[in-house]
Amino acid sequence: MTNQFEPAIEVQGSLFKHLGFENHEEEDAKTELLARICKVMAARAWNKTQLAHALQMDKSDVTKLLKGDLDRFSIERMMRMLRALGTPVRITWVDQPAPAGIEPQA
Repeated sequence: MTNQFEPAIEVQGSLFKHLGFENHEEEDAKTELLARICKVMAARAWNKTQLAHALQMDKSDVTKLLKGDLDRFSIERMMRMLRALGTPVRITWVDQPAPAGIEPQA
């Protein structure tokens, strides 16, 4: 018997958009920032206490962060966390075609 997980649905693109979140871009960004924080934590084999110390945060806030309680954390704050961990952060914009009937601004 195999113990393989098979997803009930396959989502392409933003899960938050698929679920109907109005602010799905913000949720996507926060999720990506959290994933990078977790990657640094894992690479350094840190526990929550060590991460809290490095970020100069209370352990309870780190616990909330790692549980995905992202409403408490702004994108800017999460970017500062990554910089405090020595991880550079860069923001890029991707030009997308304007919706039908709207003229793009030059």
